[in-house]
Amino acid sequence: MNYKDLIKIFYVFAAQHPMLKNVSWGNLSDYQREDYIQKYPALHIVPQPSTLDNTYNNFNFTILIFDLLNEYVGDEYKSNQLDSLSLTYEILNDFYAYFINQLTGFGFFLQNPVQYTPFNDRFKESVVGMEAQITIVSEQSACLPPFIEETFYLLYQSGNIMNDQSNNRIEYEQQ
Repeated sequence: MNYKDLIKIFYVFAAQHPMLKNVSWGNLSDYQREDYIQKYPALHIVPQPSTLDNTYNNFNFTILIFDLLNEYVGDEYKSNQLDSLSLTYEILNDFYAYFINQLTGFGFFLQNPVQYTPFNDRFKESVVGMEAQITIVSEQSACLPPFIEETFYLLYQSGNIMNDQSNNRIEYEQQ
């Protein structure tokens, strides 16, 4: 399991979710740098410092789920801030359920509980949503070579291995 595999899983989740319109990943400062018009609600994944241990890896991410904020100046009753927060909370809840249900048999899982913070921010447009800190724990899957039985060969003084007439290597036999 590596970052590439996890990003693919995030994209699969987003593709299957009926409400999500856009998914991206990378540094938050690079988000939406080129495109002014964005499709909402959106999911953005920011890899964070992670840890490697003897038997497992902890992959840490910041997950941002957000929607466009339509504020009407001077009229607090014509705001979608609470609707957008509720929507992004539902998507975060679906994300949590997806990972809890999907990852149990694959050697990695979403660490519980997931901490999240509502936010109201401005990229190129004003947005409102949820920011969650998640950790996905993955079992170590080091590629260990099979047990190597030491075999000693007869060597020429140059270091080359001696071969017999059939071009088989000549093993040194202990007596």
